Amino acid sequence: MLRVEEVSQFLADNPGAGFKLPHRRLRRFPVRPYPYLIYFERAKHAIRIVRIRHAARYRPAFHEQPHAFVR
Repeated sequence: MLRVEEVSQFLADNPGAGFKLPHRRLRRFPVRPYPYLIYFERAKHAIRIVRIRHAARYRPAFHEQPHAFVR
């Protein structure tokens, strides 16, 4: 999709854009007007796209803080 490529180039030029997730080094950015989200992390001189997901497939566990294992 051309729009995904355009947004990916924008993120490469502006790696601080998007919503920072509460854990990991991941950020999330929407691909408007389409219902997709790009999950990416900043690298030294680039970005690494981790996942492109349909917005309806929102997974709360992916966005929450990790919990410590308790016995």
